[in-house]
Amino acid sequence: MTDRELSYLVILGAIICALLLLISACSQFFPSKSVVEIQAEINTAVAATVVSHLSETKLAATATSPSTAQITILPSATPTPSPTTTHTKPAPTYTQQPSPTAVSTSTAPPEIWADVNTNCRLGPSRRYKVDGYLLVGTTSNVYGRDSADYWWYIQNPTKDDRFCWVWSETTHVEGNPNLLPVITPSPMPEAYTKQCWGFSLSKARIQECGGKPVVFFRVHNNSCEALESGLVQVDDMTTGKRLFGPQTSNAPFLDSDSCSASNRDRLAPGQSLSIAAPLNKHAKSGHYAKAVITLCTREGLGGQCSKNTIKFNLK
Repeated sequence: MTDRELSYLVILGAIICALLLLISACSQFFPSKSVVEIQAEINTAVAATVVSHLSETKLAATATSPSTAQITILPSATPTPSPTTTHTKPAPTYTQQPSPTAVSTSTAPPEIWADVNTNCRLGPSRRYKVDGYLLVGTTSNVYGRDSADYWWYIQNPTKDDRFCWVWSETTHVEGNPNLLPVITPSPMPEAYTKQCWGFSLSKARIQECGGKPVVFFRVHNNSCEALESGLVQVDDMTTGKRLFGPQTSNAPFLDSDSCSASNRDRLAPGQSLSIAAPLNKHAKSGHYAKAVITLCTREGLGGQCSKNTIKFNLK
């Protein structure tokens, strides 16, 4: 309690004592009220005075000493966390899809039949030995082809546990043969090659075509495969001058030895056709000339090639 508050209480006590004396002296003038009632009224007034004084003192202290005022912050109630369930989202998993694979467009291999009775050989050439036959009225299944699509690799019609090759010129395949795989044949024995290879040249014949001399050669295919390209060169053996070529052609053959002949791009085995060579101005009548002709089984002088030479008189 401060000194100021103590002084207020002393003054208050003095006032109470004075009031008590006044009541005792004046009680004879107010006979209607008892001493007890008067004492209660005084106590009420004194109490009000004390409360008013204390209130004013407290307000004054707050106004004059703001720096000493303390504010106590009661902690707020902290709620107890309720148990929660943690859901962990699993990382996504991926299943690798199988890579696409080549699927045959048909459930069975293509079927093949022959227009004429056809040999079935151990390789894609007439130089290979015959190992079976595809006869007219019979069929087989095709499992492959050669790179030039001239031969089909089929199940041997006469030996079910083996395969062989038939020529495309005498057979027909049902479906698209381009879907068939290319089969690499086994190497050909040297003995087969010697037995079936080469071509022959017959005597040359010269005639005027368009005012220029043209020499025609007759060619016979002795090999087991078709011939499809060639190279021709003619030289004057007397002067050494070049009379024609060298010239390469993928259609070197003619259907006749005349000026109106038509070109052919293929000479089948066992067949004969002509080859022509127009001579230049250096050709002299009575001189001897030499022609060198190379023929091959594939276009562009590809495949197997054979060369032959013929000498003739420029009459």
